Amino acid sequence: MELYMPSQALSIKRKLLILLAAVIFALLLLLTTTSYFNGQITALEKLKHDVQQLNIYSLQLRRNEKDFILRKDLKYLDKFSTTHLLLVNQLKDIERQNKNINVDIQLTKLSNSFEQYRETFIQLTKLMVDKGLDKNSGQYAQLRNETHKLEQAFISEGDLASHVILLTMRRHEKDYMLRNDEKYLIKLASTITELKARFPENSNINALINNYQSAINTYAQMNKGIGLSPTQGIMGTMRAAIHNAEELLKISVASATTHINKKETLATTISFSLFIIISAALAVFIFKLINIVILPIKNAVASIEALVKSRDFSLQIPKETDDEFGEVVDAVNRFIKFTHKMNIAVEDLQSVSMQVEQNAQLTESDLVDQSAQCEQISAATIQLDASALEIAQNIQLTTDTAQEISTQVSVNKRQLDQLSSSLSENADNLVNSSADISMLQTKCQSIGGFITEIRSIAEQTNLLALNAAIEAARAGEQGRGFSVVADEVRSLADRTQSSTSQITEIINELQSLTNHAVTQVEQCKESSLANVSHIETSCISLTEVMSYVETINQMTITISSSAQEQTAAIHEIAVSMTNIKDKNTELLAQARSSVSNCSLANEKTYKLLSYKLS
Repeated sequence: MELYMPSQALSIKRKLLILLAAVIFALLLLLTTTSYFNGQITALEKLKHDVQQLNIYSLQLRRNEKDFILRKDLKYLDKFSTTHLLLVNQLKDIERQNKNINVDIQLTKLSNSFEQYRETFIQLTKLMVDKGLDKNSGQYAQLRNETHKLEQAFISEGDLASHVILLTMRRHEKDYMLRNDEKYLIKLASTITELKARFPENSNINALINNYQSAINTYAQMNKGIGLSPTQGIMGTMRAAIHNAEELLKISVASATTHINKKETLATTISFSLFIIISAALAVFIFKLINIVILPIKNAVASIEALVKSRDFSLQIPKETDDEFGEVVDAVNRFIKFTHKMNIAVEDLQSVSMQVEQNAQLTESDLVDQSAQCEQISAATIQLDASALEIAQNIQLTTDTAQEISTQVSVNKRQLDQLSSSLSENADNLVNSSADISMLQTKCQSIGGFITEIRSIAEQTNLLALNAAIEAARAGEQGRGFSVVADEVRSLADRTQSSTSQITEIINELQSLTNHAVTQVEQCKESSLANVSHIETSCISLTEVMSYVETINQMTITISSSAQEQTAAIHEIAVSMTNIKDKNTELLAQARSSVSNCSLANEKTYKLLSYKLS
């Protein structure tokens, strides 16, 4: 396939725009193809999902069927009908979708299988309704009614044996209903025959037995029509129909999956092939476009290298394109022409640079001498700065020491003041304590008087008790009780005398201790007052010391301030001299650099003049 290639007359911008348009067209083509196949796969996925939804509806139908069979409630018939209607609508939707996709799905067979399943289920519900959904409906209610009539007849006759046989019949009946096994019908028929044999001439009982037998036979026929097992009767037919539908659903899902896989494989193959084709076309187009852009650049670079090697700037670079690089070539050619005009300026520059080199050499010599002198002055200034700084530090140390002494003296004075205040307060407390102890001594003496009076009362009470005991002895038998009281009173009087003696001893000891405490308090008070006097004298001495220290501190502060000012001035001089020396060194380096640059400029101008500029 022959690709269109842009002309060399076009600008690089237009060439790149053509390349961009080609890339956009290729991407749009790839996007359109991918979108088409994605739409096809999405439709197939939706179809597969809808077919799987049929399986869900099928399971819901089976659930409604099982719920109806187990619970015998007609509401599940309505739910079954609703679910079947949703399934039919889903089948119609799948059929409409499949017209555009054409997947192998057996929709007709599916529809017929589900319809057969629905009709069979409806027949099942009718038979179960006729059979009886509970004990009060259908044939089951008729059977119970006939059983109750027969049981009532046996009860009224008082026939216990027949009643037992009836219960055996009921047991076989229940076994049949629970297990759906016809052997229990055989046992039930044998039991009915046995029961009939007991009443060969009782027509009423025989009629009731016949009615029961007819009812149980009808019930058995209905039950057999429904199906004694899941594979028999209507239940078997219904089971086969739903199994057929489920098998068709599996086949449909597999077919849809296979179709989707084929479509995905086809989409991948076509997309990949289209990508390879587009990529190859773009690669060829870009390669040729690069050659169109790069080839003139390579030729121009080769011409410039040849010009540099030959040192012949009278040559021109050939222009091969009219694009932006062609403008660059024109600018280079104009620059080559401009270098011709620079030739005269370079010759003038050579003479000027030689003069500048000579001046720079003279400046370098002067700066070397000046740098040596600055070095000597800077060293002397630094030594002077160090000495002044040491003096300032010593003065500052003296100032700090004086301040520390002043601080310590002030602290000691405050502590002595606090001690004096505390001793004065203790002396006042001792005076108060002495007064309180004296008061205590007076109270103890008062208590002694009271105790003496109590002892006198106890002695009189003892005499009175003794007299009372004597009078009671004279009274004889009548005074015995009074004699006992008199003895108790005398005993109490003795105990009172003993207690007062002990209290007297304690009071005497307390008085002795208070007298001693008063003596000690007086001594402590005198000592405290003497200490207060000494402390006041020490405070006066410390105050004078603080005054002397403050005077020394002010003098050292003044000296320190002056020393610091001198140190700062000397340091500024040293810094200035150091800066002058550094600036001198920089100027010397710049002068040497200027000499070197001038020499280099002269060499370059000689070399530049060696080129052929015209």
